[in-house]
Amino acid sequence: MNPYDSDSNLPEWSKTDPEVEDRAYLNNQEAYEAWKVRELRRIKRDRDEAGKREKELAEIERRRKMTDAERQAENLLLGSDSTNRKELVAYKFMQRYYHKGAFFRDE
Repeated sequence: MNPYDSDSNLPEWSKTDPEVEDRAYLNNQEAYEAWKVRELRRIKRDRDEAGKREKELAEIERRRKMTDAERQAENLLLGSDSTNRKELVAYKFMQRYYHKGAFFRDE
C-alpha cells in the first residue's frame, strides 16, 4: 500500500473539521482568481508590447522607403534634425573649469 494514497498521513484537524476544509477551498479559489488576474494582465501586457513592436517596425520600414529629401523634410517637421542642436560656445583655455564661486562675493 502506498503511504501517499491513504489519509493516515494527514493531520487530525484536517480529517475532522469541515470548516477548515471550506476555508482551504476558499483560499484555493482566491488563489486561483488572483492567478487568473495576473495571467490575464501578463497576456495583455505581452500583446501590447508586441503591438508596439509591430508599429515600430512598420515605422522603420516606412522611413526606409522614403527618399532622402522626404526624410529630411519630415525631420524638419518633427524637429529631429541637426538644426535644433544647442549652439556650442568656444571657451578659452581651461575656462569651463574656472568658477569664481557663488558665496562670499563682494561685488
